[in-house]
Amino acid sequence: MNPNKAPYGWLIKRIAKQMEQNINQFLKPYNITSMQSWILLHLDAVNEARTFKELEKQFEVSQPTMVGILARLEQKDLVVITNDSRDKRIKKVSISKTGIELISGLRQHLDNSENKIVAGFSNDEMNEFHHQLEKAYYNIIERDGE
Repeated sequence: MNPNKAPYGWLIKRIAKQMEQNINQFLKPYNITSMQSWILLHLDAVNEARTFKELEKQFEVSQPTMVGILARLEQKDLVVITNDSRDKRIKKVSISKTGIELISGLRQHLDNSENKIVAGFSNDEMNEFHHQLEKAYYNIIERDGE
């Protein structure tokens, strides 16, 4: 399909697919998925342990999916999983030193990818583009909740 006047959904899907392929190619030597990398980046950014439940909400995945993702990250020594000190039923996860080392290169790759998306945009256009993407995201979230 020609991108000129293509439906919004098709354009968004194509951009997302290209971005996903790009990041997965970069992550292949590290044997992690893009979702695993987003979780590592999030854990590093918040700089504190998060509960499994918090991560499920943040990444909009089911409890079994998050458990699987975190188990694989723990096997690779990229996160540390502990029990909450007050409630042993609650598991918390934080990024490990190995995870921190991995994401430094990842951050640079993601920055380059983000810059490609907005190449040729002015600062105002970048801000407006981001604003419109957020608005579209919340439109879909609200509509899906009906």
